Amino acid sequence: MTNKRINGEPLNILHTIDLEQLYPIIRCQLKLSQPLDQPRLAAALQTIGQVIPEIFAGYDLTTNQWILDVLEPKRILHQVDADQNIDELKLDLQAGPQLHVYLQPAAPGQRVTFVISHILTDGAGFKQFLYLLAKIYNEGAAVIDSVENHTDIEGIKALLQQRPPQTLRPTDHPLIPLALPRLAEIDRPRTHYVGATHLSSLESSRLLHWAHQQKVTINDVLLAVFGQLMQSYAAVPQITLACPTDMRQFLPVTLRQQLRIQNSTARYNLTLTNEPTRPLTQTIQAVHRQMTALKQQQQFLQSIEHLIDLAETAEISDLQALTHQNYSVRPVGYTNLGIIDATRLRFVDTTVTSCLLTGSFRIAPAFQAAFSSFSGQLIIGFNMIGTPAEIKFGQTILSQLQQNLQLVSRASEL
Repeated sequence: MTNKRINGEPLNILHTIDLEQLYPIIRCQLKLSQPLDQPRLAAALQTIGQVIPEIFAGYDLTTNQWILDVLEPKRILHQVDADQNIDELKLDLQAGPQLHVYLQPAAPGQRVTFVISHILTDGAGFKQFLYLLAKIYNEGAAVIDSVENHTDIEGIKALLQQRPPQTLRPTDHPLIPLALPRLAEIDRPRTHYVGATHLSSLESSRLLHWAHQQKVTINDVLLAVFGQLMQSYAAVPQITLACPTDMRQFLPVTLRQQLRIQNSTARYNLTLTNEPTRPLTQTIQAVHRQMTALKQQQQFLQSIEHLIDLAETAEISDLQALTHQNYSVRPVGYTNLGIIDATRLRFVDTTVTSCLLTGSFRIAPAFQAAFSSFSGQLIIGFNMIGTPAEIKFGQTILSQLQQNLQLVSRASEL
């Protein structure tokens, strides 16, 4: 018998619901000035697999376990043609592997795309993976000496025990969720598409300066600008968004400093009555006030508490059903993947000229905006399975978000 089974943690189950609607991945596309050394990259992937063997494994939905073929690890590195749409390639996380890395020529350099399982890790964990891989590529296998990946949830259990008394009712299933209109293109074929835009370094800096002036967070700004735009399309009285948060930040320092390539994300549920024509600056302040209250209550723990409480006694199928109640897939999604550290995401003999980090592919009219920052620029991206008109609509949404954020950034000059 060559298969080894590795037990998963309960939070892996969060990303196994509604697989037919939302296949759980994190996607990262890098553009490099010069191609990577392919044998060196392959060696680095084999080395990091000693720390995170799950990248080579399949996932058993019925047992929440990783199944690793010890003798014949899955192939994860692929050289493909420049014009290949890699997102149309078949992806089977149950058969494995949990990671695919695609190398494509892109004159004058190379495009490198990572597609990793969201069942395996969240966005913050993937960034840790990427930084460690780059370090191994640059410095060699000795980098992993004494390195251990921690996937336990003991720190999260402690958070649940220590949280303040709950006064907020669960709000994961809004009565009128945000939703985009369905376009009348019944017979047109759908394709996988990745779109992106960004603010310039100057515009990004001004936006950050304005947020500091107003004593709000960048996340408050992004939530408000995205939420109000989606509200205008949905024609509903409220902004209702789930806002993911990385629970690592709430762990004790000793645990926070560990390598934690795992799922450690929960989410706040924002529900704000709002006029779609309200000045953006007022909506931002209203979002800030509500997010402050949600943070004080640690409301994000509502989305995982029952799953953690029952994880040791309930059947996996029951835990999956429970997850539907508290971690629903919404038609309109928001994610803030934070800052990608350009000083840690570097490879010798080449330069990373751009980095686009996005989530799963939504089937239109479902839509998610993914925000991140790289080299001082705010980036907005989306992944869509859509018709040409639906994809064009997605690009229009990005342009509107860009324009509205530029409008806010110019407020810092007033």
